[in-house]
Amino acid sequence: MIAASDAAGEIGAKIALIDMDAVTMFAKLRKSMSFKEKAFMVVGTVMALFTRKSTVEKELAEYQKDEERFMKEVEKAYPSITRILIDERNRFMVDRLKEISAQSNVTVAIIGDGHVAGMQKMISEFADIEIWRLDDLQNKWTGTGNAEMTLSFDINPEHKI
Repeated sequence: MIAASDAAGEIGAKIALIDMDAVTMFAKLRKSMSFKEKAFMVVGTVMALFTRKSTVEKELAEYQKDEERFMKEVEKAYPSITRILIDERNRFMVDRLKEISAQSNVTVAIIGDGHVAGMQKMISEFADIEIWRLDDLQNKWTGTGNAEMTLSFDINPEHKI
């Protein structure tokens, strides 16, 4: 995200933060989570403290092989988290991108990988999309990958609904 911000600054592009306010989002999440979800989250957080980098990278590779299956597993275990952190944020961010793309010939959005599939479907209703994944870009320039999950959408506002 910092590199994207720096690159935008270098070419004089406007930067717009499109995500929900974190304080509001987490308050809503806390209120909507079941006891079971909260317990799973606490246990998962503690376990993450002892997880090796290689294990995280292996999980990311599995996620990238079948994102839909992975997201369904997350939704089954954490329905409130999926609804608020993924689905509602997807809708919020797409609405913001729609506003922004109405004022710009080209819009680039940098988002987390978990939002790509859902946002892609919604954005394609009003714009043409081209997707680049961070690891593809890094492999092109450096020959190595990265465990971060980020990508960009190039939105063409001339696309007819």
